[in-house]
Amino acid sequence: IYYLIPIYKFIQNSGELQNLDVYNWVHDTSIPIGFNGVTGNAAQLADYMEQLLSSYPSGTKAILVAHSRGGLVVRSYM
Repeated sequence: IYYLIPIYKFIQNSGELQNLDVYNWVHDTSIPIGFNGVTGNAAQLADYMEQLLSSYPSGTKAILVAHSRGGLVVRSYM
């Protein structure tokens, strides 16, 4: 997670972004992505997001930032 430190510092130092809650979800690359959106990493992300968003008011929006394979997982989840 050391590679995320610059992103966290950017958010903390940004007047517009410092009120955001930031979470890090790491997927297991030995599991298929789940291009159908209901299996594999995509299903795991869906479960994670459901649990996470349940602690926020209904209608709360999330911004997902991903890179490389993670982007495929997010796209499959959506």
